Amino acid sequence: MASCTSTKTFEEAMSLLNATKEKQEARTKEYIESEGKAINNLFEVSTPCRRIGIEGKSNIIIQISITGSPVNSWSSNENFKSVCIKGAINGIAFPKPPYTPYYVRVVM
Repeated sequence: MASCTSTKTFEEAMSLLNATKEKQEARTKEYIESEGKAINNLFEVSTPCRRIGIEGKSNIIIQISITGSPVNSWSSNENFKSVCIKGAINGIAFPKPPYTPYYVRVVM
């Protein structure tokens, strides 16, 4: 995953996600369903990470490229579980987003 130098923190990434709210409302039903399938795949692939035994949820924001590849991610907490999940993100194919930059938030 390439690093995005302009956004270094989870809070900055969350601000970028929130700034695209109006654009997100224009997504098609088909796109939302495809994105949901990719997120379900992420949950499946990251099952071992979530079983590590670290309590609590991790909020993760993923930046998706125009081709549907994850290019960066930020976590609300940096522990072994979130690092493991962020590693699992690399193998997930998201649908090509309707615009860029495109951000998606998952809670695991």
